[in-house]
Amino acid sequence: MSRFIALALAAMALALPASAADPKFDAEACAKAVAPYLDDQTVAVLHVNLAALNVDDLLNKAAAIAKMDADALSPLRRELKTLVKALTDAGAHELYVVVSLADLPERSPFVVVPLAPPKEAKNDTRMQQLQEAFKKLAILQYVPCSELIGDNLVAGDRATVKRVLTLKPNARPELVKALAAADGDLVQLAIMPPKGAAKILESMMPTMPAEVGGGSSKVLTQGFRWAALGVDAPSLDLSMTVQASDADAAKALLELHDKVFAAIGKSLDAREMLLLYFYKLMPMLRPKVDGDRLTLKLEMKPLMTALHAKEAVAKIVEASERTKSSNNMTQLGLAAFNYLDKYGAFPPAYTADKDGKRLLSWRVHVLPFLEQDKLYKEFHLDEPWDSDHNKKLIARMPAVFRSSADPKLTADGKTTYLAPIGDATMWPGAKGVRISEVTDGTSNTIFLVDANDDHAVVWTKPEDLDYDAKAPMTGLGGRYHGGFLVSMADGSVRLVNTGISKTTLQAAFTRNGGEVLGSDW
Repeated sequence: MSRFIALALAAMALALPASAADPKFDAEACAKAVAPYLDDQTVAVLHVNLAALNVDDLLNKAAAIAKMDADALSPLRRELKTLVKALTDAGAHELYVVVSLADLPERSPFVVVPLAPPKEAKNDTRMQQLQEAFKKLAILQYVPCSELIGDNLVAGDRATVKRVLTLKPNARPELVKALAAADGDLVQLAIMPPKGAAKILESMMPTMPAEVGGGSSKVLTQGFRWAALGVDAPSLDLSMTVQASDADAAKALLELHDKVFAAIGKSLDAREMLLLYFYKLMPMLRPKVDGDRLTLKLEMKPLMTALHAKEAVAKIVEASERTKSSNNMTQLGLAAFNYLDKYGAFPPAYTADKDGKRLLSWRVHVLPFLEQDKLYKEFHLDEPWDSDHNKKLIARMPAVFRSSADPKLTADGKTTYLAPIGDATMWPGAKGVRISEVTDGTSNTIFLVDANDDHAVVWTKPEDLDYDAKAPMTGLGGRYHGGFLVSMADGSVRLVNTGISKTTLQAAFTRNGGEVLGSDW
């Protein structure tokens, strides 16, 4: 199916009517032309008008809408123009992509290209021209064989073409209606349920999934007749029409649409950047009821403007960074617990020599529990972090410590995943804390913080964030809008609101103060 999607996109890219003089789309003629290649299992027919093409204009328009460099499309531009020339030279004015369940999923959909009759049968080179043309579709991972059937070229997988040769014309009456409803002068796509699909679906799924409210699947199987999509040029605006069995069925299909979208929204992790796109797209993708039909108009320019808005992009980048940091902090918390299992205490904030001089950070000593045992063994543990030998290892900071989006900090081997250092915190110094010492509860005690960039430290350096009870917000905030990340002593990670009270934050930093976290936690 992925190959069909790629092929469909390429087909859309091939068609750009150059002027109003192009012949008007004739749905009945198109349905008649493709009828010999349809069967009861045909589920979709894509029609592209090749009467007049301007690949350059279309790709430039697409690049402008997507706010990308048009030069990035140069390879695609070259192959499409080569393909278009070969198609038109062979007398092609349109093409169809036909999707049948008889071919899926093992084989790909096939292409039908009606050709103009040759002037002289002796010099009919259309087959050779078209075979060469379809080889250009290799970029789309679609490598067909082809046969000339009358004046139509059929291209697809070898087994598919062989099957198509045995078909008899199958005039699917809903195809004409769907193509006629595809409101677009660039591309028309008709989607139809295969014969017998309703009974099969009802037997396999008599009730809809609970996530979309349950109820009988007949809402879909008996309420849906066909769907049509159209694309306009040069705007690339989309239109959709869904034909229901009657007006009540149309309303029921809209309700099902809303339930499905709501279920998708609930299934997405709130930290995923996809969620931000989803909630921007959801209102734009909601159709309206028009009698016994659902209709939707999707304007491409405002759609892309919304998705490329600076605020939206900033939120998406922030959400992505927050997800990455949350995952990293989860790994660090798990490593600390594995250290605890082995040594009976959490790792110390740093190790020190007999004179009390700090040597290496806790981050070095959890390396064996981060699948970095080889790197750990390269350290001279009896030397400080900046000894001639140990400082050479700074540049090999594991990815789990890469906490900032600032590439300079990463290049300098710096991290913002810091331990809050203090007598009453989880990190009192050169001695690790035992689990019995966390009397406030591990789920109520902060273990690590994701500090701001100004407080970043070299990952091997025995330096972290000195906890100041009088100013507990020191070094926190500024990375994520309205909050900062912390990992708790039970391994969980959470985003703490920057508006949290001083009293509550103080209580969260201490392991044995006996305080109760406030309601703002």
